[in-house]
This record gives sequence, structure tokens and C-alpha cells, in this order.
Amino acid sequence: MKEGRCSSQKGKQKVVEDIGTPNSKSKKGTSKKSQSPKTPKSPIATPNADAAQKGCSFRLWAGWMQSESSFQIKTLVPTHTCSRNFNLGSLVTYKWIAKQFAIEVLKNPKISYRQMVADVREKFMINVSVHQCRRAKQRAVYDLEGGLIDHYAKLWDYKDEILSTNPGSTVQLDVDTMDDGKTQFKRMYICYKAMKEGWRSCRRVIGLDGCFLKSPCRGSDFILAMGAYFTILSDGYKGLIEAAKELLPHAEHRLCARHIYANFKKKWNRLHYKSLFWSVAESTLEVHFKHKMGLIKNIDPLAYDWLMERDPKAWCRAYFQMDRSCATFENGISESYHSAIGIARTKPIISMLEEIRVYLMQRIVAMNQKDVNLNDIICPAIRKELEKLNKYQMYWHVVPCGQDLFEVRKEDEGFGVNLNTKTCTCKRWNLSGIPCIHAVAAYCMLNEDPGKGVLEQPEF
Repeated sequence: MKEGRCSSQKGKQKVVEDIGTPNSKSKKGTSKKSQSPKTPKSPIATPNADAAQKGCSFRLWAGWMQSESSFQIKTLVPTHTCSRNFNLGSLVTYKWIAKQFAIEVLKNPKISYRQMVADVREKFMINVSVHQCRRAKQRAVYDLEGGLIDHYAKLWDYKDEILSTNPGSTVQLDVDTMDDGKTQFKRMYICYKAMKEGWRSCRRVIGLDGCFLKSPCRGSDFILAMGAYFTILSDGYKGLIEAAKELLPHAEHRLCARHIYANFKKKWNRLHYKSLFWSVAESTLEVHFKHKMGLIKNIDPLAYDWLMERDPKAWCRAYFQMDRSCATFENGISESYHSAIGIARTKPIISMLEEIRVYLMQRIVAMNQKDVNLNDIICPAIRKELEKLNKYQMYWHVVPCGQDLFEVRKEDEGFGVNLNTKTCTCKRWNLSGIPCIHAVAAYCMLNEDPGKGVLEQPEF
């Protein structure tokens, strides 16, 4: 066989005969059992030999020092004449990658797997797979925040901690009992007292949406986003609609028009279809709704039938109930909430719940600080909307009809405004709780602040 990489014996080979081979002579008269012949050892494949065959002069020989748990370099020829080999990723484990990226994952939990692949290639000059980086990221999160089993085992203690530190809060934890007697997590509901008290002065609307956890233990997490009750706004998910109708049969149920249009444009994606769809959804009068739908029917009857099958009463303002002070037909607030907790959803359940709790706490404090520093009787968003309407009210002609009664006209359109009852025949004022452009025009003719017309939401 080839002798080891001794620098003094470089290039030499020595043939060694193994004891017990058929060519060796055995002693006679021994009482010991005859040993089975040993298979001759094959030459050791050394990097030095491989490099010599390829013509590269690089040579590294090191020995392991058990007492110091390290390698000692004995021979080193650093000069390379061969090309770099990046395909050594199979020698790298996901645990090693997780150790190298622990700090990066902590600073940037959203780091993508492909970015990790590129960073490993740039820093260590080896190619690794996306699967390796996926497992490495999961391992890094596990090392930083604990395992999933540990988190789910501590949910009962987490529930007791919430109730003890937030008296008046509601926490429900449901589990399923398996055949072997073990329990399996099913769902958890948390409502902090501060959120309960805050909802009392909110509009009577619930934004209901579903999102999925991004941790290794995937599941569905249903979110109730900001509101009170009586009107349910969802994205059209069949399971949510059926559950809402079963639990709240007398509530108004709305569908997110943006989700409906996303499916509508898959078949009818031209620009005029988009314009007509949103004009239909924004119609506050039934006559306007029928006129716009008639235009769609004249272009394509199939598009008309498709929209009518989606129950326009659930996504068109013309059919919304008038006492909710909410004219929205999009579930954008839930989507914004999902975006805010995007990083939290990638973490184990207790870490996720804690990050959401801290986010909500900081948001309440920030909004409270804005309210303290606000020198107005209405919120900034409504004030901004009124200022926008104030720029266009000059195109409307206001005709007084009596005490706080006005007829507001433009070309062949005319609407009646009653500042005493805070109503307008266009229905937009009653739907949103914010004065429409006709009411703003009437207030401006009287040199009064249109903010006086904002409807107050009674507590319940």
C-alpha cells in the first residue's frame, strides 16, 4: 500500500505483505486455531495523491490532538494550481449552518432561504441546498426560543399568567384527547380587558379573516381584527361565512369587494371591467347600482351573471344597513394586521402570542399619545377626508329650502340635505357617519365647520 504523507518519504511506495495471506508461511505444530485469511488493505486515497494526479501542488497534512481537541498542522504547501470546488455542501450539516446564522436570524427573522444559500456560498465558498437552509433556520429559531413541544406544554401556565396579570381578560384553551390518553392542542382564544374596553366606543363592525401560521407546526389562526359587533366583514372564505351566520344569524354579513374583484378579473381583466366593477361597489343608491350593472350586462351577460351570483347585497353599498357608521366594503384592516404580525407568525406559539401582545400594547399607547396631543374634536383621518371634500364642494350649488334644509345641485343631479337630522338622500352620510360632499357644501354656505356633522358612535 502507499505509505503515509511523510515529507521525508515523498513519492516512495512500500509493499507490505499482510500476515495470514495465502502467500505467507504458517508455523506447524501450533495448537491455536487457524485464523481466516485477511483481505489485503487497499491503498489509502489521500488528498495529496488526488492532487498529484490533477497536477496541483497544494498539500495539507494535520493530526488530531485529543488532549487539546484541535488539529495540528504538520505539513502545508499552500500553493494551488487547480480550480475551486464549490460542490462540497454534502459535508456541511444544517446544525452547522444554524450555528453560523444564529445572529443573522435573530436580527432578521425574514431572511429568505435563497439569501442564506447565497451568503454561505459567498462566505464559505461552498454550495448548499435550500432544504439545508430551511432546516438550519428552523434549528436557529429552536435554539433561540425553544422547541415547539416545550411551548405547547407551557400554554396552561401562560393562560394562568395572563389572567393573573390582566384581570378581566378572557382566555380559553381547548385540547383534544387522543386514544392513548394524551392531549393535543386544538385552539386558543385571548381577549385582553384593555381591548374589550376599547371596543365599547368603536363602530359596530368586526373584520374577520383567516391566516396561517408559518412555523414548522402549521395551522390556521383565525383573527378578529378591530371592532365591536353587528356587522361581519370577511374575505369570502366559506368556512368563516358559515360559522359567522351560525353564531350571529341576525348580524349583517359583508364580503370583501377586493377579494371578489380578484376572482372577477381572472376572466374579465380589461380596464373598463375594472372601472365598472368599482363603480358598482361604490354605488350608494339602488338605481345607480342597477344602471351600472346594466352597462356590464350589455358588454358581457356572463360577467353580469357572475357578479349577481356573488350576492351584491354583501359587497355593494346600496344595500348596506344605515346605522353602522361604516361604509367600507374592503377588509383591508385585517390585511394590515396580518402584515404587522408577519414575523411573529414564524415563531413558536408562546413567542408569537407575546410578540402580538407587545405590538397591541405599543399600538394602544401610541394612539393614546396621539389623542392627548390632538387639538381637534375628530380624528385626523376624518379631518383629512373633509378637507378633501371641501376642495370640490364649490362645484355644487346649494339652495336653501328651510331651517337646516337644503337642496344641493350640479347639472342634472340634486340631493336633499337635512343638517338637523344629519341625513342626505345620497345615503353616503348615513352609511359612513362622515358628511358627504353635499353636506359639506351646505355647511360651507353657512360658514360652519363640516366636522360638526360627524356622527357620534354611542357606547354599548
